[in-house]
Amino acid sequence: PHDIKWMDGEANVDGAHGMCCFEMDIWEANKMATAFTPHPCSVKGAYKCSGTDCGDGAKGERYMGVCDKDGCDFNAYRMGAHDFYGAGPGFALDTTKPMTVVTQFITADGTDTGDLAEIRRLYVQDGKVIADANSTVP
Repeated sequence: PHDIKWMDGEANVDGAHGMCCFEMDIWEANKMATAFTPHPCSVKGAYKCSGTDCGDGAKGERYMGVCDKDGCDFNAYRMGAHDFYGAGPGFALDTTKPMTVVTQFITADGTDTGDLAEIRRLYVQDGKVIADANSTVP
């Protein structure tokens, strides 16, 4: 975004620069659908961008920037598991009942600082641990 007023110790009141950084939509959900969406970047940390690196949609450069604006979401229904998440007893995860959502970030070396290798989603409902649905999309 270009509305960050202070970056890298410099004022940006005119919006000449953007601030790009990775984003994680940890849980986008309602009673009928759920997803988590990582938006990775090709740079590390917060990045003061300008020009094409910012990926400005208004300039037709949305897909030219250093960050993935659309992200890569995981939605069980879209991935083929139509009976995984929804309202009522016909679903593995019944949204009419309380649940706990667990998101794990698994690194390649098992440490807190290693490279991210997997994002794992689990749910706990009625005392049972329910793993996120597997994709049936090749």
